[in-house]
Amino acid sequence: MKKQTWKYIFSFILLIAVTASIFYFSKPVKHNDSNTRPSEQVEEKGNQIIPKEDPKAEEEETSQQIETFHIPKDIYELATPTGEKESVNFKVPERRVVLYWASWCEPCHTVVQELNKLEADYPNVKFYTIVGIDGEQETIETATKAVKDLKVTIPTYFDENLIVHNDSQIRRYSAIAIQDQKGKTLYSYQGGFDLLAVKQHLETANK
Repeated sequence: MKKQTWKYIFSFILLIAVTASIFYFSKPVKHNDSNTRPSEQVEEKGNQIIPKEDPKAEEEETSQQIETFHIPKDIYELATPTGEKESVNFKVPERRVVLYWASWCEPCHTVVQELNKLEADYPNVKFYTIVGIDGEQETIETATKAVKDLKVTIPTYFDENLIVHNDSQIRRYSAIAIQDQKGKTLYSYQGGFDLLAVKQHLETANK
């Protein structure tokens, strides 16, 4: 009888041990990759200029980015493709169109060339293009080469350290804004280019 009791006890202990082992090894394992940081997650389309904390939030942020995009009312000392510095005054209201772009943004090349063609059709509107210089993706050298290769005739300025970009809250290329003679923004959009919409608002600004 005593022998049989010990047999039951041993079987019970063995059952507990097996159950515990199954539970332990079936738990999901967390992988902690210290080399991956949220700030390193960026847009893959090539027109993103600022890393995103969460790429899934891109669609929700896009409309807000467009609404908050504006031409800052300030004066900037910016470099030109000739190497000189010029004062760009956005404080004074005027009919203007401002394009923000970069040489590494291939769709921007088409946009710049389209604006080159449009400039002559709207003599009352002042055209500007501003290239974002971050020192890594874009440098003075790469920007100067792009302006030359694309035969950009519009007054172009280099925004070193993205000062104007940050003041304008630019997040995506290409970015374009059109203002009337009172400095009111008639149209602004970033992350694409709608030629028909641009022409329509240039017609209004040119009056």
